[in-house]
Amino acid sequence: SQLAHETKQIEQMFLLSSSTRASSLRAPCLSSTSLWCASRRSFSVAPLPMAGGKYFKEKGMDRSGNLYTPMHDLPDYHFADGSPPPMTIKEMQWNAKRQSEQARIEMLHHEMVELHEKFEAVDKEKAAALRIERKEEEELQLFKIERRRLRKEKVAAQQAADALAAEAKKLY
Repeated sequence: SQLAHETKQIEQMFLLSSSTRASSLRAPCLSSTSLWCASRRSFSVAPLPMAGGKYFKEKGMDRSGNLYTPMHDLPDYHFADGSPPPMTIKEMQWNAKRQSEQARIEMLHHEMVELHEKFEAVDKEKAAALRIERKEEEELQLFKIERRRLRKEKVAAQQAADALAAEAKKLY
């Protein structure tokens, strides 16, 4: 039934190909492992990409997806008395690799903490300098305002003195 349906779709595609541009034709997937594409010039079958090592590597994971799991880490058996089997050379290599990775992670974490503390101190210094600068700017603005006020008072006093002098001249 599915094969008949797929065959019918292919036949419809070939009928459409005579009236439609070949570049716009694409056939649906006919099975889970291949993709059939039809065009005016050729008919090709290309395998679909399957999930595997390449897929996991592109996602930033290990090749099989189970490298850091109990299925990988725990031994396959144990003795009747409960003692674990001796470690294989490969297990020793994995443990050494993990220890070196952990040491590197701890070193990087320590560096990040130090840098964070250093930049916090720098930020505090910058904030203190900014506060001092703002305070100086505020004092300068207050000084300028006070100076303008004093000038205005001086001008007003001078004008008042001139007016009094003019009045005194009129009287004498």
